[in-house]
Amino acid sequence: MLMLVEGGNLLLLLVGWGLVGLSSYLLIGFWHEKPSAVRAAKKAFVMNAFGDATMALALFILIAHTNSLSFEKAFGANLSSSTWNWVALGLLGGAVAKSAQIPLQTWLPDAMEGPTPVSALIHAATMVTAGVYLIARTHVIFEHARTIELIAAGTGALTLLVAGLIALVQTDIKRVIAYSTMSQIGYMFLGVGVGAYSSGMFHLMTHAFFKALLFMTAGLAIHALAGEQDIRNMRGLGKLMPITKWCFLAGALALVGVPPFSGFFSKDSIVAAAAGLHTWYGWVFWLCGIAGALLTGLYTFRLWFLVFPGEPSAFVLEHHHKQGRFGEGPWTMLLPVGVLAVLATVGGWLQWSPIWHPFTNWLHYATPNIVEPSSMLEYLTSVATVAAGLAGIAIAWAIYAEKTLAIPKVPALQQLLENKFYFDELYDRLFYAPASVLAARLRTEIEEPVILQGGTDIGQTALDTGGVVRRIQTGVLRTYVFFLAAGAAALVLAFLIAK
Repeated sequence: MLMLVEGGNLLLLLVGWGLVGLSSYLLIGFWHEKPSAVRAAKKAFVMNAFGDATMALALFILIAHTNSLSFEKAFGANLSSSTWNWVALGLLGGAVAKSAQIPLQTWLPDAMEGPTPVSALIHAATMVTAGVYLIARTHVIFEHARTIELIAAGTGALTLLVAGLIALVQTDIKRVIAYSTMSQIGYMFLGVGVGAYSSGMFHLMTHAFFKALLFMTAGLAIHALAGEQDIRNMRGLGKLMPITKWCFLAGALALVGVPPFSGFFSKDSIVAAAAGLHTWYGWVFWLCGIAGALLTGLYTFRLWFLVFPGEPSAFVLEHHHKQGRFGEGPWTMLLPVGVLAVLATVGGWLQWSPIWHPFTNWLHYATPNIVEPSSMLEYLTSVATVAAGLAGIAIAWAIYAEKTLAIPKVPALQQLLENKFYFDELYDRLFYAPASVLAARLRTEIEEPVILQGGTDIGQTALDTGGVVRRIQTGVLRTYVFFLAAGAAALVLAFLIAK
């Protein structure tokens, strides 16, 4: 990760990029005795390799036109608009794959097969947010290819809605949080895509605080229940684990963007920046951001109300493993959670865009904002996003806590969300199934009859030829003289014919 961030040129960035992917592959497959973990690791590696390939192609184009991969020469190059677009598109492919945005998002939920601290590390810091960093770091290229940059924003807006919808029906506690990561990175893509680079990077930082907190508190709950991850079996856990309960609540409020928690300060500035474009698609992005806030409140507090409040369920009472005071985990597990809870609560106060903005000032020369929403627009957006988030929390409370609001039954929609919009099935049909058929045909038609059987045939031919030659070696002098004379005669005849 240090090589990716601190490399002085695009080549070193690509090397760090690939090594981050390799590290994540190894961490996701940590429980290598589990077939599901091995499959998840391979899936992550293959989908990220696709993004690595598009990045490499973008760098080849830059080399062809600039003979260099230094940031200075790449940013100052005089290229045609189509060339800029191809370079930006290649970089965007790498960012979309690494950050699990549509259409290359299917590896991220499966990555939950890794240990929970690995999930916290990958989601909060070292892997999935690297795509946002890439776009911000190469912002000059994307500004030359404004259409591609807006495609990045549109991809983020679509992803934050799709991931939020899928999270509504997940029953695995880590998968709910994983889909929230996809949704929040959609916000970051939206920010850097509209040109609000500092806002996108600020949300990257605050997201690291509360997302790591949510994963680590979820890990405490899973650890206390001997590996159970189904939220339907966890009701009432907060009564036995109060510290975990309140720390998770701090992360949940930061995720929804409720003031004064950190997510409020970073998310709202992104949504306001989208409206600051003052174009029809800017307002579409704005509406997507508001709708995403509603979904975030709903799926986050669906998780909260199903797991922590109320009396402990029979499953919790039977399986809860008390390890310390109040049934919490050991202090070595609680200490980092406490630190993250503090950061998730107060970390956003580093910047409040309408009033003070040291974070933006720090990044100003590297990432000058294309958009500058007015203070009034910032305030209105804050009101709208907070209201939407609180509305989501209220709906979740009415459905899952008070049970006064019934969920409308729409089987087709339920099935669509449970099958994650059928992306996995689509990719199986388009790529996996044809590749399997091709591999099977190549094995039966070429590998077995030509390569495998060919080795046997060559060996048998060599043995047969050796047997024939062995018969000639009789040990009788007159036979050798005969062959010597015959060879000499053949040479003379060849010379006569050639003459």
